[in-house]
Amino acid sequence: MRRYGKLKLRDVSDEVVADWLANGGTMFNDAASVKAGRLIARNPFQRLGISSGPGRRHQQPPSEQQLRQIIDAAREVSCPSFAAWLQVAAFSGLRPGELDALRWDRIDLARNRIVVAEQFNAARALSTRRSTTSSARRP
Repeated sequence: MRRYGKLKLRDVSDEVVADWLANGGTMFNDAASVKAGRLIARNPFQRLGISSGPGRRHQQPPSEQQLRQIIDAAREVSCPSFAAWLQVAAFSGLRPGELDALRWDRIDLARNRIVVAEQFNAARALSTRRSTTSSARRP
C-alpha cells in the first residue's frame, strides 16, 4: 500500500485505519504466502482479534408489528421527519447513507419505486454517486 508510505501519524484518520483493516490483512496474507516467496514471516493483522464471524446473521429482524411500534414511539419522542426516515428505512431496505442522500426526484410514488443513485458519507459530509444504480421497490 504505497499510498501510506509518506503519511504522517497525525494524519491517520479513522478512514485510513478502516482501509488498512479491510485491505491490509489480505495484502499481508499474500506477502506471507509461499507463492509470494514468504516476503514476511507472518501477517501482523492475524492476531488483532478481528473476527470475520457470522455477525448478526442468526438474528431475526423485527416483525412488521414491531417496526410499527418502533415508528410510533419515534413519532412520540422525536421530530416527525425522524419517524418518516425510520419508516422509509424499515420498509424499503435502504441503508442510512442511501436514505440521507435521497432526493424527491428519485422517488416514484406511482410505481412504488425509489432510485438509489447516491449515498451520504457523514465523515466526508458529502453525497457520492454509487458505482451502480439500484432501486428499491415495495410491493
